[in-house]
Amino acid sequence: QALSQLDLSAADLVLIEGYRQSPSFPRIECHRVELKKPLLFPDDENIIAIATNQPLDTQRQQLDINNPNQVANFIIGWLENT
Repeated sequence: QALSQLDLSAADLVLIEGYRQSPSFPRIECHRVELKKPLLFPDDENIIAIATNQPLDTQRQQLDINNPNQVANFIIGWLENT
């Protein structure tokens, strides 16, 4: 597994796609409503926000999946507060 080869103590941030069953890492769930797939949140407490293309009925922080600047700003803000 590629993640096990990283020295996570030397990294501030690792962007990875597709690690749904990964260990306890904070993550942003990507969700496109038209795909009709179930949300991983709320069953995954490691999800800190949901990037989606339509508003969802949840209190979890939502980001516009089509607005990469908004997603990047959320990540930067989250890193500054952790």
